[in-house]
Amino acid sequence: MTHLPPINLVGLINRYAPAQASILQQLEIRDIISLSRVCKKLSHVYNTTIKTQYNINNGLRRFFNSPIEFRNVQAETDAIICNSTALYFFLRRPFTGISIFVGKGTSATRMLDYLKEDGWHEIGETVAHEKVRKNETDNWNPCFCPHLCLGATCESALSTALFDPHVTEALNIITWSHAYSLLPYTTFILKRSFLLENAVNRSPQRLGQVLRSKKHILDLPTEPLDLRDAQNANPTALSPPALSRQLVSRVDHGHRRMGDRHTWTIALDTDGIRQPTKSTIPITYASFRIIPEPNPPPIEDNHGRLRDTPSYYYVLFNSVAAQCLKYEYLVDPTDGGNPACSIVARRYKEISFTQIEALEDVEKPPRWISNGSTSLRHGWEKFGCEVPVSWKWYDDEVEELLRSRWDRDSPLEGRLI
Repeated sequence: MTHLPPINLVGLINRYAPAQASILQQLEIRDIISLSRVCKKLSHVYNTTIKTQYNINNGLRRFFNSPIEFRNVQAETDAIICNSTALYFFLRRPFTGISIFVGKGTSATRMLDYLKEDGWHEIGETVAHEKVRKNETDNWNPCFCPHLCLGATCESALSTALFDPHVTEALNIITWSHAYSLLPYTTFILKRSFLLENAVNRSPQRLGQVLRSKKHILDLPTEPLDLRDAQNANPTALSPPALSRQLVSRVDHGHRRMGDRHTWTIALDTDGIRQPTKSTIPITYASFRIIPEPNPPPIEDNHGRLRDTPSYYYVLFNSVAAQCLKYEYLVDPTDGGNPACSIVARRYKEISFTQIEALEDVEKPPRWISNGSTSLRHGWEKFGCEVPVSWKWYDDEVEELLRSRWDRDSPLEGRLI
């Protein structure tokens, strides 16, 4: 008679895939991390969870006939999935709506054409089930069917995705190849949330909307900044240990880069995805800093009365964009060790001006003569013009400066543990 080995938790997780999936689905990521540290036989649990339960195609299948084809268009247009959609992906929750940012011009046109071919229709047409927005708005229509919001932005999709969130737990983005959570430890381990600038810089009514809508996304306490959390002082020998820990910010980690050791990075399955010919450096080398604003000025309500404004964080970066650059680059302006900070956009604005003035009148953008160079901050496709054959690009120069800053650092960890 064959004696089967006794069934225990370790055996269920290691041997039986259905039981493994059922158990892991019930656990939060911080519990999975704790479980992976219990014993050697469970040390694989975190990696197993990443491989088996973070399949972006499963989440997109409700929205698109072919998730692979959508991701191919996403790679082609540099579109970014963000807001609650990206948060739900990290939480392993199904999402009923999807929010996408894409740059204006040919990229937005390509994405919109794909959506229409896939069966989506713009709001306002007589369609019973499927709807799509062309522009980002504050309010979402109540709808029990899949809902998609497409925001076309003059800036890059990445810069908009970093500026748009109202709370720190929403600082997550999904590209065609990776998913990034910028504050995973604060959000998923400590389960704390702080306000961002976009939540408080409009009106008290707007702040109330943000706090109410948060209840439907993630059950985390949203707290105004504590001054002790905002001081970001390093522990010193003169400070008691408890006070020293309080003085270290849980959100401001100094100079940041997309995918650095403070970021939870998940490499997505790219089988069937056509590798884009565009450079990935504008995203992978984008740098920024999340800085506290502990004492913001009061805000005026609709009745003209001054109201106290809660303290908040804001995502700080400079945009390097010009007609002589194919892409927009994000640079942390407080990073003195980054040589890209010394070039900023002024150099490339001057180069662009010189190159455009050297063109024949028929080659110049139609708005150049009437409005001047200030209205042509971004690349050629942003204002619907073809690039002249003689035009010279300077992206190699910017990318070399970014590499010289970041490639000397230790390898990016990209893990939550």
